Amino acid sequence: MTTLNDIGEKKFIADLLSEMPSDGRLIGGLGHDAAIISLPGSPTDLVFKIDRAAKPVAVPFGLGGYESWGRLAVTTNFSDILAVGGVPLSFALSLSLPGTFLADDARAISMGAAKACNEFGAVFSGGDTKESNEAQVVGSSVGMIKKGTVWPRRAASAGDRILILGQIGDFLAGCIHLKRFSGDTLASSIKELICNPMPRMLEAEVLRSTGLVTSATDLSDGLFEALCNVLPEGLGADLDYEKLPFSSAALNIIQTASLDPFCLSASVGDWAILATVAEDSVAGVLDLAERTGAEISAVGTIVSFPEISVERDQKRFKFNGVMNEHFRSTLEKRDGYVEHAMRHLHLLEY
Repeated sequence: MTTLNDIGEKKFIADLLSEMPSDGRLIGGLGHDAAIISLPGSPTDLVFKIDRAAKPVAVPFGLGGYESWGRLAVTTNFSDILAVGGVPLSFALSLSLPGTFLADDARAISMGAAKACNEFGAVFSGGDTKESNEAQVVGSSVGMIKKGTVWPRRAASAGDRILILGQIGDFLAGCIHLKRFSGDTLASSIKELICNPMPRMLEAEVLRSTGLVTSATDLSDGLFEALCNVLPEGLGADLDYEKLPFSSAALNIIQTASLDPFCLSASVGDWAILATVAEDSVAGVLDLAERTGAEISAVGTIVSFPEISVERDQKRFKFNGVMNEHFRSTLEKRDGYVEHAMRHLHLLEY
């Protein structure tokens, strides 16, 4: 019998989606960051997301309390709604906990979620608590989107410019640091990301206001997979290494660990978004970002041949990426994914 470990998360989902019955009310079908459901007669459509939140790094490393788990559940759901062009409206929380789990910690998870909703302007709509053998936190979220404004996957065109909303690499850099040193010496900006994850609400709002996005996806599984998510068959991407939004704090950690800074592209947990816009629109988008304080970077171009490459030090490299894949290698299993990323993420010179 075939197990999930045998085939991995990606193939399991791809095979499953190919067998699912279609429903015309589901805009764009299945397989996007969040589901968009048509509401006939309404100027808006419904956006829905459900996601499990892994136990946050902040807790086992003593950087923060269990409130960060509730906040993480909100962030994971809201980030995916933002990545399809939607606006998060509400969030519900499901806790499955063993009877030995401390009541104060369970309360902290719930309060973390409720406080995050309040901060992000959404409704905390309650949830459910059940007994289980292992602690699991799952969130679901509802949002809205103006009809005809969905940011689809795999819809970029040759010549489109590639944008990143937010920074990438801080979460992976933080994990690398924590494997070697105390959390007391971790840069405050990275500690803040780990303890208080934040969906890119401002950046998404700014980009949504332009109506110019051709394709988009959440960056929660690393840069390589995000690029694959926006590329139709037959197209590729050319990245400018110098434009990638790595923070100085993350680069300092990588330098100390004697690693190639490009490994930061495999980071998950930064809650950035990757989007594409037409070449003639990018200057206006970047100008608007600068005026509003939104962190949006233009990092490359969609090309007309099926290859992902990186321009670095006046040389061109093929990008052999790694993917964050359940049942195979995830950053949640830190002892596996970090080493996997270091071994298998390569830039091959042409």
